[in-house]
Amino acid sequence: MTLQGVTAAQGFLASATTAGIKPSGKPDMALVVNEGPSFAAAAVFTRNRVVASPVKHSRLAVADGQLKAVVYNSGNANACNGRQGDADAQAMAEATAQGIGAETQDVAVCSTGLIGEVLPMQNVHTGIAALGQA
Repeated sequence: MTLQGVTAAQGFLASATTAGIKPSGKPDMALVVNEGPSFAAAAVFTRNRVVASPVKHSRLAVADGQLKAVVYNSGNANACNGRQGDADAQAMAEATAQGIGAETQDVAVCSTGLIGEVLPMQNVHTGIAALGQA
């Protein structure tokens, strides 16, 4: 799929793909890239005591008030997976940053879906590669 301009705001590109995370075969990954010149960002996060790995990563990423991209997946929340979940969220950000020429700390990660199941990282990496080439 080709990166396309997001119609509501100038300076953003987006792409989506089917990475095979959802058993249904429906699209399950997306990427939104901020082309600048400003990379200002703000976010609101859960107040729940249980915090998923993508939330932990994204809180740190947006702490300096800027982001260059957000990578999304659906079908797996990457929640309640401990250190493995943290490593997987970090790996998603690293792969995305490498694909768009950004720093890892400038990429937020958002995941939604099943809780307590480890992300299928081979599918995630395939998806991120497809999103970056789009």
